Amino acid sequence: MISRAEVLGRGSVISEKQVWAALPSSGFLRSYVEWASQWVEANVAFHMVAGLTLLSQTVPVEFGFPDVIPLRANLYGLLAGPSSAAGKTRSIEAAKSVLRLAAPAAEMPPPGSPEGFIDALNGRPQIIFYDEFGQFLQSTESGQLSPLRLRFADVYDCGRQGRVLVKRKGANKKEVEENPRLSILAGGTPGFLEEYTSPIDWMEGFLARFFTVLATSERRLRATTAFGGDAVRDSIGGVLKTLANAGANDLFRTDSPCRGTSREAGALLETWKDNLRWRADGAPVTVQAAVHRAFAHALKVALLLAWESGRPQNGEWRVERDDVDAAIAMTELHVESVIEIAEGLAVDRDARDERALLRSFDEDEPKTYGAALKAAKLNNRRGAEARTTLLEKNQITRAPSTDMMEAERFVRVKTARVVVPFRRPEKREGREKEEGAIPASPPTDFDLF
Repeated sequence: MISRAEVLGRGSVISEKQVWAALPSSGFLRSYVEWASQWVEANVAFHMVAGLTLLSQTVPVEFGFPDVIPLRANLYGLLAGPSSAAGKTRSIEAAKSVLRLAAPAAEMPPPGSPEGFIDALNGRPQIIFYDEFGQFLQSTESGQLSPLRLRFADVYDCGRQGRVLVKRKGANKKEVEENPRLSILAGGTPGFLEEYTSPIDWMEGFLARFFTVLATSERRLRATTAFGGDAVRDSIGGVLKTLANAGANDLFRTDSPCRGTSREAGALLETWKDNLRWRADGAPVTVQAAVHRAFAHALKVALLLAWESGRPQNGEWRVERDDVDAAIAMTELHVESVIEIAEGLAVDRDARDERALLRSFDEDEPKTYGAALKAAKLNNRRGAEARTTLLEKNQITRAPSTDMMEAERFVRVKTARVVVPFRRPEKREGREKEEGAIPASPPTDFDLF
């Protein structure tokens, strides 16, 4: 595994090796990631999330996991990484190019008002692309557009949407949408996430609803290589279009209900859910909600994998063990990412001062406070407060010196982060053996929440 990024936005918490291991061995998602990775340098984690949001545009309106309020297969995806180098925008553009071949009507332009957003919902799968999510976050931080964050958070759960306004003379505006099915694919830098979001956005659910991956490019494609991916893209778009046509078939509404999970898949989900609870309790408070919501993300991903397999098109069906295996592996990348992001978020000016000063010190080369202050671009008053706090937190320490006349020097305290991912049970002689996960008794098919 790639080592922990020392500073937010630098490095990558997700390796491409992890992503390839998590992906299904065949199907639309695998084919899409293989195609996109040949022409876009971005970490394949971005293509994985993009491919999932594309699949979400093909499912029927009634498609979902059975519960008192059925869980639908729409998905909010957030590609987080450093500006330019990560390849977020090109990853999103690649996804757009495939969607426009398969289901062009599914793309919704970014709304200009909360009311316009409700009017644009049409009861079918739809997706909004934000190449620069930072602009959305900045424009909705306050003012007329600020309710859009709440609207997006509400629509995520696919509940009935409406608006009560003074009637407009001569206007024929829709007031209620019964079946919103919105997905989002957005790209943003950690810096914008820090600058234009608050802890409430993470803790109360807006950003917790996003399937988030934090990554940067590991590969470099040759600039002289001629583009030859159109034929493959057309083929992949054709597969997606076939799935979208199946999703639009009215026969699905009565003939292909989901019957929950197989017993083996349900037991694995329950074990993982217990593991998530334990890890959420130990996660930074800002992303505990995002870790808890990972369970719903995994179930959504499992639904999408079941859909692309073709089983739901052939009558009653269940989410199977293979669907859950891959879904958990992919969602683990989200869990690692949000924890990594949270550990680097500075939620106020004092925290940003601390991080700026911390960045200015090295782990191996002692540096004077004055030199670090200059590098951090802080004045002495704010720098002194940050230095005192960093010393108390044991994030920097005084370097030993034998010269009494030498200026005091400091080094950054070395840290180690060990991520213990969830290990899925192995099948051995017809029984499951747990390795590193909290045991749980097998639930009934519907006892998952």
